[in-house]
Amino acid sequence: MDLLPLPSELVEVFTENASLIRVTNDKIAQFISTAEDLDPDQSELLRRLAISLEHERFEDGWSGLKRIYTAAAQADPNNIEVLISLAVSALDWFEEWSTPNDQARLQIALDAEQALNRAAAIAPDDAGIVFTQGLLYYNHPARHMPKSPCKEKALRCFEHAHALQPDHQMAILYQAHCYHDLGLWQSAYQSYLAVDMDTILLQHPAWLWRKLKRDEQLALCAAKLGNTQESTQRLEQLFDEIEALEDEQASYDVVNLDEAVEILCTCSSSFQLMQRLMQLLKRLGFLERYEQEIHEMTKKMSHKPE
Repeated sequence: MDLLPLPSELVEVFTENASLIRVTNDKIAQFISTAEDLDPDQSELLRRLAISLEHERFEDGWSGLKRIYTAAAQADPNNIEVLISLAVSALDWFEEWSTPNDQARLQIALDAEQALNRAAAIAPDDAGIVFTQGLLYYNHPARHMPKSPCKEKALRCFEHAHALQPDHQMAILYQAHCYHDLGLWQSAYQSYLAVDMDTILLQHPAWLWRKLKRDEQLALCAAKLGNTQESTQRLEQLFDEIEALEDEQASYDVVNLDEAVEILCTCSSSFQLMQRLMQLLKRLGFLERYEQEIHEMTKKMSHKPE
């Protein structure tokens, strides 16, 4: 179901121009009464309201936004779009920059998990629901805890979503990310190769950064598998593409160069590529981020044979 944005005046009536939004049953009822001529589907109206407000500040934090989603789910318990949208909103809300308290972040993740479980019970063969479950576990606040099962649970979800919908390109890409993070280099390599980045970019033209990162990760997989020549060629092509970008676009689309740095610090002795990487790190303002690695590369370069 495509999201239709609500008229701004309807959203403003709900917020009352307050710096902190207060959500009450009376305000929800007033909103429905005001907006019913726009769409008789109360569940969808409230879902659209929640999405319109998901980046605002609430008096009760996440609980305030959740109250709107809960009202939407009560209006139509079978509207899986409400449950999915709640989970997608939660993915932002449980990030540390949005919710600093660890226990609060875990509760938000639990709310998302419960909503997606309800959606999956209604539509068990929906690849989109299973993929969103994978995103939840992949980005879960507990993913870095010792012995956390989140990465393995995410991988199972992405594999399942791919099985349900073989052309689900993002499921394939995140499946590759999981293999990569788990050090399963052959599986990661095959999955990265299987991603149709042209299709992803056609659907999301602003996602060049995903293609650049996928290409960089493929180069690392090749290096880890001992395919030094292929890894070098892939890095050369990647650097060509980044160097051709305007500065502003490069700053946006090159999120980091972690894999390139790792290759040239641990897997390769290509002095030419090291020099090009150093120039890119300087251009992109990454020198401080990779200070220790730059020191290691500088030492390798100083031992270049005459």
